[in-house]
Order: sequence, then structure tokens, then C-alpha cells
Amino acid sequence: MNRLVVAIVLLVAISSCQPPQMKLRDAIANAEAVVTSDSLGEIPVEKGDSLVDMYIAYTDEFKDDTLCADYFFRAAEVSMRIGKPSHAVDFYGRIQRFPNYRKTARALFMQGFVSENNIHDVEAAKGFYHKFLMQYPNHVLAGDVKIMLENIGLTPEELIKKFEANTQVQDSLAKIK
Repeated sequence: MNRLVVAIVLLVAISSCQPPQMKLRDAIANAEAVVTSDSLGEIPVEKGDSLVDMYIAYTDEFKDDTLCADYFFRAAEVSMRIGKPSHAVDFYGRIQRFPNYRKTARALFMQGFVSENNIHDVEAAKGFYHKFLMQYPNHVLAGDVKIMLENIGLTPEELIKKFEANTQVQDSLAKIK
């Protein structure tokens, strides 16, 4: 019994000595565990908002921490899952101040993708896609972005007609060879 009391006292003493940055990281990890424990992947809006608020509190308090970029990316993902795509676009945009982050290019791509497909703001999407091609012309997603720009704003019927026309041209060229 005495050992248990001593262990609890030590645990409380150690955790109270923990720096605020580590406390917030631990709180975020605990909140993430709760949010991701649902096997269906559904996040209640209030839990998602709370987790996003924690990410933002961390990034506001510890602006120079390299973990901030990852927290912005996670905030964007959670925002999408709780139906807040405009917040996601904003969080993906905040990642741009971290040019060496491994997902910075993808975040810029996602700004365009979410703007186009979730917010239905074609002009904003075009702007993000053009910016992506200017900054990352050799990125693995660059080819996809070019195709997306060629087809942005087309209705499904227009896409089908375009595909059929391309197929006919390819068939004609194959017959010539």
C-alpha cells in the first residue's frame, strides 16, 4: 500500500514538473486517441472542434516548434471530417510558412482540391493549382494538377464528351500506324 501511495505522489510530482509544452502535447495525444477510437471514423463535431482548438492553442503558443506544421495538417484533416472545409483550407494555408515540412506541397494541393470539390469555389481552386505548379513543377502531383486545371468547372456530361472525343482521336491515330 505504501508503495502505491509513493508511486502516485511521484507521478503527480513528475507531471507537475512537466513543461507546459509537453503538457499540451500530452493533452493533444489523449484527445486524438479519443477521437480516433471510433472505428467508423466519425468524429462528433464538438470533439473535433475541441481537438482543433488544442492544435491551434499549441501553434499559437509555440510558433517556432516544427510540430506546428503537423498540427496544422491534422487540424485541416479533422476540420474536413467534421464538415468544415473552409477551416481546412485555412489550416492547409498556414502550413505554407513551413517550406521544409514534408507535406507543404500536398497542403497547397489540398487547398485547391477542397476549394474545388467541397467549397465549390472554382476561381480559388484555380489560384491554388496555379500556385502549386509554379512552386512545385516537378512534384509527383503536378501532372494531376495540370489535368485538374484542364477539366475544372466542367459538368459530368462535358467531361464524358471530352473523354469520348479524346478516345476517338486516339483510335484514329492507332489506325493510321
